Amino acid sequence: MSVRSKASDIFFSRMVVSVDKPIRITRLPKDKYLELIRGYNHTKKSQIFEPQLPLDRASKRVSENVVTPANEPIPECTTCGVCCDLPLVVPISNAETERFSDYWEIYPDESVSDAAIERVLPRDADSGRCVHLAGELGVEIGCRIYPQRPTPCRDFEAGSDRCHEYRRMYGIERPLSRSAAKTAVKKIVSTPRGVITYAAIVVESTGWKSSYIAGSPGGPVTVPTTYLRIAAIVDDNVDDVMILHSYEASEEVWFESDFIGLTPDAAKSLIESRGCRE
Repeated sequence: MSVRSKASDIFFSRMVVSVDKPIRITRLPKDKYLELIRGYNHTKKSQIFEPQLPLDRASKRVSENVVTPANEPIPECTTCGVCCDLPLVVPISNAETERFSDYWEIYPDESVSDAAIERVLPRDADSGRCVHLAGELGVEIGCRIYPQRPTPCRDFEAGSDRCHEYRRMYGIERPLSRSAAKTAVKKIVSTPRGVITYAAIVVESTGWKSSYIAGSPGGPVTVPTTYLRIAAIVDDNVDDVMILHSYEASEEVWFESDFIGLTPDAAKSLIESRGCRE
């Protein structure tokens, strides 16, 4: 089955009219979304070189570089574009959502309510490329929404270790020698960061509750509800899964990307800052 046919089978879109503009929201269950991303990833891997460095550990900021020499020239973004082509998942925070007129919304597979656990920039159905990327890679490229781009795009700096690694994967820069790559990997992974590298929001249980709905006569009505649980893994240690928080979907909104890169204490502080308790 082609990526396009998979996409057309699982997309469910709706138009929401806001005060300023219509918004196209494409909703996907998480398992089908991951299936789609895996398909795009499989295709992309056949077109580029294998990374020499661990991409999730390589720095996105020049000030945090451990591999790239300080005097290395900063690449020109408008003749590159690979940092916008390679990542297949670009999260949009809840606070940023209003800036976008088109996004994908991911919900838990077993949810019985309208529970979003992630929002991301849409991908092209054929290539998996961000729909806002225009032009030809390595020649002339640009972002159609650059002033409104989400936080992950803003955090990525040209000239960072990850920037140069992406360019090597696309053949724009020469690969590191075997010895240089070995030394670089050792530098990158030598110090545990103590941060959350994976977070998942899963259904804890489903049920029913009484709720008042505007315009509904006769008092409260019984509606289905979903109870969710946020689980996290620190430094890719899959043998130690921690539960950060449990909540009811209609009362709180959390995205999995909210917690990536935070220490467990910072994640718990974030939850408490919104007045949420276990």
